[in-house]
Amino acid sequence: RVDTNIDVDTYEWEEIVGWETEVHFTGGSTMVAPPPPPPFNPCDKTVLVSVVVSDASTDRAVSNFPYLNAAVVDDFNAAQADIGMAGRIVGFSELFRPLEVQQDYWNRYQANIKATANGRPKPYPNILKAAKPGNSNHGAGYSFDMPSGFIHSKLPLGPNKGKTVEQIFNSHGFFRNEPGDPVHFNYRVKPSAAQKREALDYYTNCLK
Repeated sequence: RVDTNIDVDTYEWEEIVGWETEVHFTGGSTMVAPPPPPPFNPCDKTVLVSVVVSDASTDRAVSNFPYLNAAVVDDFNAAQADIGMAGRIVGFSELFRPLEVQQDYWNRYQANIKATANGRPKPYPNILKAAKPGNSNHGAGYSFDMPSGFIHSKLPLGPNKGKTVEQIFNSHGFFRNEPGDPVHFNYRVKPSAAQKREALDYYTNCLK
């Protein structure tokens, strides 16, 4: 039944016509019910956006996952534009990080901790720090990593002449504030657990 307020004394029958339901009454009158809403599609809302950057990673991490969250991408692109106007191109070693990659980093980080506790050299010296899978700001697309050579590079031209690349990103809301991870920039607004799940789900369902 389409409408519980239908007059049952005159109601005769219903039929589906395309996306509409026609309700027929005695005397030949017809009522057309509105079509049902379209099914929910998690990809209708853009969560991760592809950005154009220079890949300075050793494993094509940026080329493989060139995404940032839609909530931060405008500020990121504005910083990139300021740097580009000064004649600089900077490289990035990581942007968005999928859950399976985060799991691999976490496993290596734990191996480093165990080795250090046993007085042995770290097996993965390039892994400085790693969050538990699902907890990383990289997984939300709110963070990026940049090699230190770019971070401290000074702009040679334009209104921002003399400022470092880090200062430009600071002015657009990205900061190196992660203890023990000097190449890591976080956005000024910390993503919630729900936003992290949303970004990871969006990657899995819509981009992977």
